Amino acid sequence: MSCPFCNRESMMTSAPFDGVKQPCNRWIYKSDHCYVVLKPEQHTIGESIVILNDHKADLTDDIPIEKLSDFMNIIKIISTRTKNIAKNEDSESPERIYVGILCDGITTQHLHAHLIPRYPFSKYDESKYEEFFLKRDGEIEIIKKQKAKDLGGYWYVCDKEQNHYKSSYAQKAVKDRVRFLECLANELRLAP
Repeated sequence: MSCPFCNRESMMTSAPFDGVKQPCNRWIYKSDHCYVVLKPEQHTIGESIVILNDHKADLTDDIPIEKLSDFMNIIKIISTRTKNIAKNEDSESPERIYVGILCDGITTQHLHAHLIPRYPFSKYDESKYEEFFLKRDGEIEIIKKQKAKDLGGYWYVCDKEQNHYKSSYAQKAVKDRVRFLECLANELRLAP
């Protein structure tokens, strides 16, 4: 099976929607060492993937320091840009950018990082936190965490991924999702 991340040009200029690749310039950054694209699903608005150009299974592979340095540096730069530029449906900026460095998936074992914006918590997020952690944390601790806006974590990412089809972005027609991705990519894009 071929690695989709190794097909850099296709990743930067198309996006799969409903099983069909559509032309879509969703790239944000490209260099000799890595590139960054917006995820077509947009589980949270501004979600992107930083992909090492070389096919490496994980961080323990032999990766020259200049390549690894560019990979890590661009994670910080794109995270900062996303925090300052991306907005959710309520015109709110992300409070945090979660970073998941991965190297495996259904179709490939290729080192990449997911940059996942975490937006201010909605009533829905607060209720999901209570549902998942009431037994563990207790009501008093949950109320404290809600007041401190300290509810983040992996559960947030999983919930957004499982329920993204309910978002206003996912409800758009394919041509509107393509247009949205291209506009956001243009705002986030760094010169090569």
